Amino acid sequence: MDFKLKKEDIIKAIQDNFIDPLNCDLDLQIDAITNTKYDNYRDDSINLILQSYETLSNSLNLLNNGFLVDSSILCRTAFENILTALAISEKEEAYNEFKLLIINNEKRDLTKSGSIMNQAISILKKRKLPIFSEISNNKLEKLIEEFYEKQSLFIHSSLMVSIIVKMKNNNNHLYMTPIYKINVYFVKIFLLYVLNNITGKAFENLKEENIVMALFNVFAILDKDKLLELVEIYKEDFKFVVQDIKQSNDYINLQDELQQFLGLLQELINDKNEKLFNFISDFYSIKEEV
Repeated sequence: MDFKLKKEDIIKAIQDNFIDPLNCDLDLQIDAITNTKYDNYRDDSINLILQSYETLSNSLNLLNNGFLVDSSILCRTAFENILTALAISEKEEAYNEFKLLIINNEKRDLTKSGSIMNQAISILKKRKLPIFSEISNNKLEKLIEEFYEKQSLFIHSSLMVSIIVKMKNNNNHLYMTPIYKINVYFVKIFLLYVLNNITGKAFENLKEENIVMALFNVFAILDKDKLLELVEIYKEDFKFVVQDIKQSNDYINLQDELQQFLGLLQELINDKNEKLFNFISDFYSIKEEV
């Protein structure tokens, strides 16, 4: 069976199999945590989590309207709120300091961003969220730290902010939107699994395998030629950012995996493994012609 997917087909597949189910399950989890008392979590932790949900919605709305930098600021804030909610949920000293911040902001120790991140990572290691079940504790720590660092990079005034402003003046900034959306949806997925760990409520709509499929498909539909053209146009601004990204193991591994993935789709369709064939067919709504 030979097939070709249009960009519109891939976007629809991502919407139907990832975005809509993710949003539905987030709504169900938020409803559960709003209407139930959880003794192991302080009200302030729950409130931070609820606020992060709203903040992510606002971040996505800004992004869809072309406000990339403002969206990134909210995305990082939502991520920080989730980490803080975890940190103050277990450690009494961190919670007490969190409550005192309004009065005295100079005696921060356990609620500094680095301390919050370390405490949250420690809690995530203990709770073993399913989304991180396939990676080691060391890789989990590196993942959280690198994501936070990249979020900071995306709102750094002398780096990405300056680049995006220049792009916006030339109507080029919207080509960067998919990359920013990946960040927002990573935090939404992270929030969903944290909520699931608190409520114990199973997902009703989102299939875990579709998370990976959606991520690879976003990269597959990026306008790579245009992005390379933009890098060339703004090469002096991008110089250090691009060098840093290209030298990272994540970038190298992603390139290898993406190439394998793009070649895998046709192989799976031709393969005799009916389960794989049905999974791919269902994701893209492919109907075999008789």
